[in-house]
Amino acid sequence: MDQNKRTKFLRELFGWWEQNKRILPWRETKDPYKIMVSEFMLQQTQVNRVIDKYNIFVKKYSNLESLAKSKKIDLLKLWQGLGYNRRALWLKDAAIEILKMGRFPSDKEELIKLKGIGEYTSRAIPIFAFNKDYAAVDTNIKKILLSENFIHRDDGEKEIQRLADKLMPKGSSRDYHNAMMDLGSSEKYKNTIHVNRTKIQKFKNSNRQVRGKIISILVNNPIINYDTLFKEIKKDMIYFDQLRFDKIIEKLEKDKLITFDGKKITIN
Repeated sequence: MDQNKRTKFLRELFGWWEQNKRILPWRETKDPYKIMVSEFMLQQTQVNRVIDKYNIFVKKYSNLESLAKSKKIDLLKLWQGLGYNRRALWLKDAAIEILKMGRFPSDKEELIKLKGIGEYTSRAIPIFAFNKDYAAVDTNIKKILLSENFIHRDDGEKEIQRLADKLMPKGSSRDYHNAMMDLGSSEKYKNTIHVNRTKIQKFKNSNRQVRGKIISILVNNPIINYDTLFKEIKKDMIYFDQLRFDKIIEKLEKDKLITFDGKKITIN
């Protein structure tokens, strides 16, 4: 990596960020628990949808202990509007496992073993909570690396990570990543197509939409007859049959979001 180019880029990045940094609630804390909550919520969810939910969540579940003791129905009810409801249960599972450890893990190797935590999140939590010298690469950061020619469109994930590691300034990981995320979400990079872009699946009439609607119904009516729920889901969808419904119910049960006894569907 060209060191002069790197130095110039970092100087301009931090100069821009001083004038354009976003004020976000999870940036006001270094509590690893609250950072973890924000990172789970931000997975595949836009920042503006997360802000209010985050504030409500950390007020109701202010620490690992309160989250670990939470009831599934209360947790899922609070999570409504964020989508991907499994994340709420994985977050609770992670809290339980961390309590068993007796301390909050600060290394990515430990964090990645927890449910719901992948490569990016295992780096992001220690970056923002502990200022660890890790480089994390999300969509916004990848757009910048590509646009500024630090990486190429055909680079693989390992090569992208290697170059991201070289670019990240040691000792300033937290500020660097916040600055990169803010820059990547700015108008300058709004229309940049990042590497390895995958086709975005339509949400309307998708299984994900149906799953969300089922959970939304159940958090307000925790026990419901199978036939009643099927009719409720089907009434808004022309092409929806019982086979598809059964597969969705089966998957929700496998994900431990619901239980089904053959007649009634419940959240417990």
